[in-house]
Amino acid sequence: MRGSPAAFLHRTDRDAALQEAQQVTEISHDYQQGMKGALATTHAIWLAMNQHAGTDIRRTIKREYGYDLSTIVDGIQPGYRYNEICQDTVPQALTCAMESHSVEDATRNASAAIAEALGEVLHGIERGSIDTARDRYLDVRIGAVI
Repeated sequence: MRGSPAAFLHRTDRDAALQEAQQVTEISHDYQQGMKGALATTHAIWLAMNQHAGTDIRRTIKREYGYDLSTIVDGIQPGYRYNEICQDTVPQALTCAMESHSVEDATRNASAAIAEALGEVLHGIERGSIDTARDRYLDVRIGAVI
């Protein structure tokens, strides 16, 4: 989740994105599975930002991180219970984002903190949602977050 912005900041340099994701993640998730989840999420976002097809993203994430993204959302949701273990949340969230039709759909399908960043790259954010967020959370008169 913390590493997601690294893909946005380093959209033309995958290695820099992954390195930065690792740096911000190791503060709180400095263990093998935590790091793997952060890097897989950042990598998937980076691939989507660089116009890679969903099949390529799924194949790369499986090859590089061992995550199986072949289960469909309808196969995940019936028995899924959230837990904090990366290997039990990251692949499912990435799958839910990959199968979504909008950012809102990605958010409804999965853990929003992971799926929403990938969903944003895949689908963009509707202008109305941007305006609502700005109106509700930003004081545009002084440019400060309230």
